[in-house]
Amino acid sequence: MWRRLWPDIFVTGCFSDNFRQTGVYMGRDIERFFEEFHPCADSGILEEIRAFMETDDLIDVYHIEADEYNKIFVNVTLKKFSYLAAQTIFLGLARFMRRSYFSVYAGEETGERMRYLFVTGMPEKDGFKMEVMIG
Repeated sequence: MWRRLWPDIFVTGCFSDNFRQTGVYMGRDIERFFEEFHPCADSGILEEIRAFMETDDLIDVYHIEADEYNKIFVNVTLKKFSYLAAQTIFLGLARFMRRSYFSVYAGEETGERMRYLFVTGMPEKDGFKMEVMIG
């Protein structure tokens, strides 16, 4: 359970009227929006994320896995932590993984780590959600 409302909520992409209504709801309960999103990502998505992580010199180690509901967990340890480096890596990953219909993410500081939730996809085609921890 989140202890506070997410301070940063960003929505990008083209939206139908139905999603705009969701966006209004999302502002009241961001965690519920992320939990209710049902991803249908293909099996190659983890390899795409690994390929992206291999290109960044700021990353010391990383771990990527998916649960039985296709939610992707990414845990990154930086060579030297800074909030700017964490944000740069996350935004690069979000742009790299973005699907064409919509992308939504939220971030919060948790001490010496940043935690991001990210959802992207196209209705009834593909989409995924990720929880990214960078420290």
